[in-house]
Amino acid sequence: MQSYHEANLRCRLIRCYRQETGVFFDSILTTEVLQDKKECDVRDQLLNHLAPSKFSSQQLNTESGKMLSSLVERAFAEPIHYPSLTETVIAGDRVAIALMNGLPQAKELLSVVVGQLNLAGIANDDIVVVISPAMAEYFGFGKSEIDVSTNQDEKEAPPLLVKNIGDAEIHIQIHSIFNQSGVSYVAANEGGDPIYFNRQLVDADVVLPIGFPVASHRQDFADPLYPEFSTLAIRDRMAEEASVKVKRAEIQLANDSLGSFFQLQVVSGPGGEISDVFFGNRKDVIDAANSVYLHRWTLTAKEADADFVLVTIEQSVGAQSWADFVQSVLVAGRCAKDNAPIAVWSEIEEKPNRQLRNMFQSQFDRKLATKLSPELEQVGQLIEDHPIYLHCKLSRNEVESLGLGFIDSAAEINRIAENAQQAMLIRDAHWCQVSLEEND
Repeated sequence: MQSYHEANLRCRLIRCYRQETGVFFDSILTTEVLQDKKECDVRDQLLNHLAPSKFSSQQLNTESGKMLSSLVERAFAEPIHYPSLTETVIAGDRVAIALMNGLPQAKELLSVVVGQLNLAGIANDDIVVVISPAMAEYFGFGKSEIDVSTNQDEKEAPPLLVKNIGDAEIHIQIHSIFNQSGVSYVAANEGGDPIYFNRQLVDADVVLPIGFPVASHRQDFADPLYPEFSTLAIRDRMAEEASVKVKRAEIQLANDSLGSFFQLQVVSGPGGEISDVFFGNRKDVIDAANSVYLHRWTLTAKEADADFVLVTIEQSVGAQSWADFVQSVLVAGRCAKDNAPIAVWSEIEEKPNRQLRNMFQSQFDRKLATKLSPELEQVGQLIEDHPIYLHCKLSRNEVESLGLGFIDSAAEINRIAENAQQAMLIRDAHWCQVSLEEND
């Protein structure tokens, strides 16, 4: 057992933890958004300053810098088991684009997609983009515009707003889960419950969903359309549904009823840069993207082999969260030797809730561990077994009150790494899976 002083040399890493069935819905209802890379440039703040001789990372060799426009153009021209974009749409079609919450490089990607639609004969006036309130913040819409769009007392559908996307002026609607006038009935599930979709999607001639694979602990709710663009009642019902099979069946039914049989799916690498784009038959595209995702985000390591593990949280579905921290520490814990320090570099700014505080304090009072979920109990044990350090937007006092060490700069990371014989860097660890090799 470490002393309180030693425990204070750890770091803080967890934000509002969400139960498995609530992760997806909470991230939507709290209107969180993927952080802009300009706001937090991990490369400038951290990666460029790390001692290169100390850290090993499989991710530093991943292919990057691909031209996004070329990736999208090729995907539309070479679809998977589906006609090309020029064969899918014709001039005069009204096209609705639905962006999955937290989509990487959403602004740049949307600009390229609009350009490809233009080349296929679709005028800007015939394009409407449907986004969540979270994505509205990311696209720069102000509070007044979001409030008007999501007003619960609104008697009409949310308005169509205009935004410059690249060189084009495009209509965007911020979806409201409260506004019944903004949705249309499309089907009923096996229990007779109604399935509603955003009216812009229902009325369009062509619906183009744009999604991306997400970390394994979020995979059950990785559909860009449903229930993202439905109603509050449907989201609540899906959140309360215990059966993953039932949830997936309703998601499939909703997509089929809308006539959504194709999709654009992107895969990003560390830091959120899109590296692969797929277009075509919905199921085949999802399978192809998931295959690439799993290959890219599965790291091979020897169990408990590193004597210092540095993990980063750079991209996230929503604002960086304590849920991301939990996953990051679990990944780091599989690679770290006994008592080896773990550092988490993040921009988390939300204070931990009571359940998370119980997790942090369980290192001093093991009775608190009995009140935790199995996942949080496991992280609590890792906090007890390893010195953990945290870089975040909370103050030093707030971090140290959790029994974690506060990290202010890359120089402090390098000082911790000085005595390490084998230090490991895992970027966006909350998205990673670790495949363990047997030790020699």
